Amino acid sequence: MPISVPVIQPLVLMAGSAVLAFICMPILIRTLIKYKMGKSIRDAASAPVMAGFHQAKAGTPTMGGIVIWGVVVALAFVLGVSCKLLPGTTVCSFSFLSRAQTWLPLGSLLGAALIGLIDDYWNIRRWGPKGGGLRARHR
Repeated sequence: MPISVPVIQPLVLMAGSAVLAFICMPILIRTLIKYKMGKSIRDAASAPVMAGFHQAKAGTPTMGGIVIWGVVVALAFVLGVSCKLLPGTTVCSFSFLSRAQTWLPLGSLLGAALIGLIDDYWNIRRWGPKGGGLRARHR
């Protein structure tokens, strides 16, 4: 039984996304380390028990979600533009921006990504309540 095109499309998109993420992640990690965008752990005075448990995580690069949503947005943009420039080609069958059902999940992904980015950045800079980013109810 031959595999149909609707089954192949998501597999090709997932494989392409994974390859692009593997390429981008080392670059992002080096950039985050260079600019000291690592996890900050509260001192023992404000969180005596948890500070000891989490001390090993201090300085670990955070904001890796940038690669996840960056790859999705880049792939959507490239495929959308390619379909406009080359109408009727195979690339249009992979462009998922032409479907109305794509916009709500893509918008939700970008909204959640923005909240996560703000939370991680505030945590690094020790902004927000108690210097730990956004409160859970705001997230």
